[in-house]
Amino acid sequence: MPRWTGVVAVLMALIGWSSIPLFLRHFAESIDPWTSNGWRYGFSALFWSPVIVWGLTRRRLPAGIWVAALCPSAINCVAQVVFCWAHYKIEPGLLSFGLRSNIVFAVIGAALLFASERRVIRSPVFLLGVALVIVGTTGTILLGDQGMPEGATLHGVILALLAGAGFAAYALAVRKFMHGINAIQSFAVISLYTAIGMVGVMIALGERQGL
Repeated sequence: MPRWTGVVAVLMALIGWSSIPLFLRHFAESIDPWTSNGWRYGFSALFWSPVIVWGLTRRRLPAGIWVAALCPSAINCVAQVVFCWAHYKIEPGLLSFGLRSNIVFAVIGAALLFASERRVIRSPVFLLGVALVIVGTTGTILLGDQGMPEGATLHGVILALLAGAGFAAYALAVRKFMHGINAIQSFAVISLYTAIGMVGVMIALGERQGL
């Protein structure tokens, strides 16, 4: 595919990911994090289920997709838990800056795992961009109006950074294990696996089992 399709996909992902914290924070006072995750990914799996049903009935799902999706799905489950939990500790703006740490983690992981990425990563412009992300994220976290984060805010910052690392690991796992598989089919299966984990945890730990 031409490069511009990747650029558009990244921009659309940024818009989507920028809106999610607003909704999660809005409902944080009335829905516990386990319930929030269970319903979010329950609906996600339901939304993408026609892809799986169509693939199974037409025998169009790639061979090995169920096994290949296990690792990315497991990583996504952990990342989604800490991501959602962070909204109950800090505001969406500060959280979003913490999540940008996923860029740094993804760059490090890509350099270690994919030789084809190293030429781009070594370019001065790319390294400057990574440095700006580090400076901007660190400055926002440490130099806010309330000074050094502490208490619940500190916990939220740590959770946001962990979520950033988790999403970077998820992206790298998708690149490694789902390479060559249609992106829509990949995400449909990953959503189903993640939904099983998130709904299971919601039933076990959520208030009134998520009801």
